[in-house]
Amino acid sequence: MRLLRLSFTLVILWMGAVQAGTQNPDSLIVHVSRKMASYDHDFDYTCLVRSSEYRMDSRWQPVTTRQIGKRLIKQGDVTWFEVIRAVEFEKGREKDITEKVREEYDRARAHAEEEAAGHEAENGDDGNGEEKHQVSLGMDDINPFQEDRRDLYSFHMLPDTMAQGRRYIRVRTTAVEPSPDVYEGTYRIDPDTYSIDSMALHPSKNPKFVRELALKFRFQDMGGGRWMPVQIKTRVYVNLLIKKIRIETEEVYSEYVFTEK
Repeated sequence: MRLLRLSFTLVILWMGAVQAGTQNPDSLIVHVSRKMASYDHDFDYTCLVRSSEYRMDSRWQPVTTRQIGKRLIKQGDVTWFEVIRAVEFEKGREKDITEKVREEYDRARAHAEEEAAGHEAENGDDGNGEEKHQVSLGMDDINPFQEDRRDLYSFHMLPDTMAQGRRYIRVRTTAVEPSPDVYEGTYRIDPDTYSIDSMALHPSKNPKFVRELALKFRFQDMGGGRWMPVQIKTRVYVNLLIKKIRIETEEVYSEYVFTEK
């Protein structure tokens, strides 16, 4: 029995040594930066998106659930959604809200086009009773490895992890100077390709009125130099003094169709 216990302990120690990894942090940062820079972003595409939105109570239990099926379309510098069907569940009742959600998305698209044209609308209510609490992140916000962003972060190697039967490198980033515009968190990296497989992020300093904001992304190398999201999860708690908003969302992306320019 003592021999078996000793053997088991040695196996655990050996596994821990393997998981700790030997990757040099500076070398890893350069490899990831080069890999991410190699991906192409100048192409048009469409994909299907299955979206779930949960409005929560103070115990983070769902009060209202929305299920939305939509198509994401990118043409040039313009990206928009076409809503296929939307339903809402509340107190055990199901309601078709497709037209309502289409109108919401149309207003959001019009607002984005105004901003792109240099006519930024005021924050707050959009005039139709829908408040804007949107998070907009670009590649600069989620990729701390690129050369012109590295000085904003400290990088910490974590033990490797296993997922879907594969080993991944893990890195944690922390902001040198916390700011609502600098996101930090944990990155999971493919050790064979150095592409980012997933990330879990939060602002290094919460924006005004935001008590909690957590973002999780999963990506997939689609081949042909394309790196695309396959799942995005968010959790947000906004305290507006007279109104508290707690929302969790999940979006699953599938059936990508790419078009060369």
